[in-house]
Amino acid sequence: MFKPSRLGCLIAAVAAVVVIGSYFGLVGPWNPNKAAEIPIKPDYTLIPVYTLDGRSVYLNAAITPLEFFSVNCPHCQEDLPQIQTMVSDLNRKKPFIYVSTFLNTSDLPEAIKETKAFISKYKIDGTVVIQAGAPKAYVKTVPSLVTLKSGSSSVPEITEGMLTKEELQSALAVAPAVTSEQEKGTAHEPVKH
Repeated sequence: MFKPSRLGCLIAAVAAVVVIGSYFGLVGPWNPNKAAEIPIKPDYTLIPVYTLDGRSVYLNAAITPLEFFSVNCPHCQEDLPQIQTMVSDLNRKKPFIYVSTFLNTSDLPEAIKETKAFISKYKIDGTVVIQAGAPKAYVKTVPSLVTLKSGSSSVPEITEGMLTKEELQSALAVAPAVTSEQEKGTAHEPVKH
């Protein structure tokens, strides 16, 4: 009679886990360059993004006004430098974060490369991150500014298109004052994979 070895049993167990995990969508082909699909939360206080050094964090629109843009959007290419100038002119004390979305790639290093090229070309000086997860989960068009009143039931105020200076000033007034660490994006809750 055949008696299976320990190594054979281990290999069979691993194969079974992979097959069952693949069937239920828990295990898939591993690609270290592919951006992980981070679960979308049902509100605007936990928006999953990647920093330009590849870290995963959540942003909170109640703390930080978020300007969503796309590197391929002609309106964003025109509007973001003007918004950048207005942000600088307002001499803000509150954070303002640019969120790159609608990218044509799920390859994280490629998304980072495209986003860095955009911010360099259009001289965007500020915190820039890349949206993770479903591309149109938070905004349907770009550019769009998203703010959320603190303590609200996650119903955001979304301003589509080019902002006026008054709209931007109002958005920055809604955001509470935060520490410089939060402004750099380092104090946000890490994404759990």
